[in-house]
Amino acid sequence: MYQIGDEVILRGNSTITDVLKVVGVRKMFESDLMAYDVEFPNMEVAEYDETQLSLNPFKLNKKK
Repeated sequence: MYQIGDEVILRGNSTITDVLKVVGVRKMFESDLMAYDVEFPNMEVAEYDETQLSLNPFKLNKKK
């Protein structure tokens, strides 16, 4: 769904406006979901599954 280098945001969390960068991808064990390592602006890395992320809508609007 997402590729390394994509800019994403946390889905459904309007209080966190950080744009995150996908830095790693793996298939979750015994699941059809993918897990993504994302880097916050402060360089901290965390893992989220694909249901928790959305492409950066601000970047999408700039392409139009």
